[in-house]
Amino acid sequence: MRLLLSLSLFITVFLSGCGFSLRGTGESLPELFAKVYYQTSTPVNESFDSRVKHLIVLSGGKLVTRDAATVIVQAGAIGEQSRQIAVAGNGALKEYERTYGKPRYFRY
Repeated sequence: MRLLLSLSLFITVFLSGCGFSLRGTGESLPELFAKVYYQTSTPVNESFDSRVKHLIVLSGGKLVTRDAATVIVQAGAIGEQSRQIAVAGNGALKEYERTYGKPRYFRY
């Protein structure tokens, strides 16, 4: 038991001494984002929207009605683009790149 306690104390001191910190520790939203209204035009990607809302709350923001908000975040539909990267000698498509994106709009 003492060995385990000593080992965990050593690891903690070692990691803090080298500058290690957990991602997201101490980060909070700017004062402007204290009251946020999150609006989505299409409920296509509900899991993404719920994660964004959860992160807003975890970072110290509060989800409020549109009238009480200091910032309005509008989530647009998921965009999709495709382009050819390589074509074979016979003219057939060999490689292509597909990009997905979800535009975000902020109003202050």
